[in-house]
Amino acid sequence: MAKPKRIGKYEILEEIGRGGFATVYKARDPNLDQVVAVKVLYPTYAGQQGAAQRFLNEAREAVRLRQRGIVRIYTVGEADSVPYIAMEYLPGGTLAGRLHGEPLPLDAAIAVVEQVAAALDHAHKRGLVHRDVKPANVLFDDEGCAVLVDFGLVKSLAESGMTTEDTLLGTPTYMAPEQAGPNAEVDGRADVYALGVVAYEMLAGRVPFEAETPLSVLHAHVHDVPPDPRVLNQALAPGVASVVLRALEKIPTERYQTAGAFARELRRAWETVQEAAQVKATLAGLYTQAQEAMKAGHWGVVVNLCVEMRNLDPDYRDVGTLLTLAASRLAEEEQKRQRERDLEEQYAAALELLEKEAYAEAVETLEKIEAQAPDFGDFGKELERARAGLEKAQLYEAALAKLADGRHGEACDDLLALLKRDPDHADARARLLEATEGVLARLRVSQAALEELGSENEALRAHVVDLEAKLKEAEAALKTAQSQLDSYDGLLLAMEDQDRHQTLALAEDLAQTKRPGASRVLARLHVRIHPQDGKVMVYIPTGAFLYGDEKEKIELPEFWIDKTPVTNAEYARFVAATGHEPPQHWKHKTPPKEIADHPVVYVSQHDAVVYAGWADKRLPTEEEWEKAARGTDEREYPWGDWAKGRCNTEEANIGGTTPVGRYSPDGDSPYGCVDMAGNVWEWTATEEAGACVLRGGSWYNRRGNARCAARDGYLLDLSNGHFGFRCVSPIS
Repeated sequence: MAKPKRIGKYEILEEIGRGGFATVYKARDPNLDQVVAVKVLYPTYAGQQGAAQRFLNEAREAVRLRQRGIVRIYTVGEADSVPYIAMEYLPGGTLAGRLHGEPLPLDAAIAVVEQVAAALDHAHKRGLVHRDVKPANVLFDDEGCAVLVDFGLVKSLAESGMTTEDTLLGTPTYMAPEQAGPNAEVDGRADVYALGVVAYEMLAGRVPFEAETPLSVLHAHVHDVPPDPRVLNQALAPGVASVVLRALEKIPTERYQTAGAFARELRRAWETVQEAAQVKATLAGLYTQAQEAMKAGHWGVVVNLCVEMRNLDPDYRDVGTLLTLAASRLAEEEQKRQRERDLEEQYAAALELLEKEAYAEAVETLEKIEAQAPDFGDFGKELERARAGLEKAQLYEAALAKLADGRHGEACDDLLALLKRDPDHADARARLLEATEGVLARLRVSQAALEELGSENEALRAHVVDLEAKLKEAEAALKTAQSQLDSYDGLLLAMEDQDRHQTLALAEDLAQTKRPGASRVLARLHVRIHPQDGKVMVYIPTGAFLYGDEKEKIELPEFWIDKTPVTNAEYARFVAATGHEPPQHWKHKTPPKEIADHPVVYVSQHDAVVYAGWADKRLPTEEEWEKAARGTDEREYPWGDWAKGRCNTEEANIGGTTPVGRYSPDGDSPYGCVDMAGNVWEWTATEEAGACVLRGGSWYNRRGNARCAARDGYLLDLSNGHFGFRCVSPIS
């Protein structure tokens, strides 16, 4: 039959489909300039009594359906006694055109089922059953959404008695079993069955029943069990397959009662599959991480990963065994760390006992460390010192006891033995004088008695000669001891005419060895040894000075300030005593020997504050720091005008820190402070705009940053190889 040029008001553009009862054309509505689809009943059927009217009535019923998944009908009418329906034109083609004997992706198939199910539920609630759900009746709009067409067409044709030898009403491949009989009464559950067949075809790549004749296919729908779709698509999950097969139950009451329920169960089964796949992938990733962590010996990480895997799947691979192993190794590591912490605490306690001269307890503590860990730190040196101190204390106590008992000679032996070990033991020298005087007194008494007796006994005379020799030896020892006692007072007088720097250095050396008399020299030089950290501090007197580049006159009270920046060796004592985290460039908790006398670096302002608190000091304000550096005149650098060879800046071309005092005394400040220009920037207590002020410049900077008035600021927690510090304390 030739293509008509017009049907009703619609201009026919081309034929786009042909089925068992009608032809579909692409047409244009000239009034709205809109492309539509026009379905025209075959003239053969149109001529049958009542068929055209029923066809049009059913189309008018379908107009009431307002749902995106149902094709929109614009007009129903007749042209030359042939009924037609003008409806929405869907450019995306049919689902049948997308099926090529291969399964569709699961997510795409589920989306089609959901969209068609929504359309069916909408129609079923309004009393309309489609009766011919199949891929050819599922089209796609311009956005790719599935749209169902031909609502009510089968029913209208069936009620009109329209049939031929070659044509069945409906499509046997997708018919529900209850549609097979004559005058079958069906409801929406027949559409659910048909949608199940469509889903089966999308997921398995073919329909469940295929046969040579339509009647054979219908017989299979009524009597045969559909094959499991996983036989055709092995990638299909069991849960998804069981949902599809339930939609194909022979008895309507055993199917899903609505299309929406079927779609929701299918979606839920797919999500379960996705979740299982995600869990599987997650477990595989966690297991790989656990293996890598195990190789690296990170047992805590292995434990955490195993716990996470067991929460997802308690029986996954060998996670239980791996967890047991990791937990055991982690416990071993924790025991080792606890043992190290215990040793460090014992060592710190031993050092404290040594400082208090409680030698017996120190020896006991250090010997416990020796028994547990013979290679621990440098405890051996401290144990040797403790034993030596204990031996000297025991000698001294024995000498005192013998003096109390009048055994002056024996006391002399103990005291002389003590002085050989510790020549600077002032009390021992004083007691030696006392013991010697006792011996001399007894010798004089004995000598007088012997002379009075006038004994001729040779043996007795020999004893007297021996006593006289011992008397001379004791008198010589007495003179030596007295000379040692007087030497420190003589030192003061001898050094009064010497250079102040040399005098100060000698006095500091004497003070560090705790020799008596040195403290009086230091006092005259306005210097002290701080009792907590043992650092030399210089005195800064009360008075005004010129501050900053503007030479502002500022008045400050007196205070003490460290002569040098805190060194690595001094910071190490603080770390050992407190357990504070050491700087990042140290090896473990001790600095390399070659930088022991360099200023400590890689310390933040927070680290410096903690050290100052431990040392019973504080950080200087930037005003205090500048006064200690420049004195009371207007000098630009601590020594005056710029001169090479007086500090460690970029101009020195060293590329790192130098030992403190390397440029002393030429680079010292007026008060004798060392390294206040270059070497390291020094933290102060002054905060400004969220940062902390540093002073003095470093080895990394040019000389302009080493001026007394130069300043910089960094965040409190920042540390690097240019930052160090020194402390101050009030006058007490």
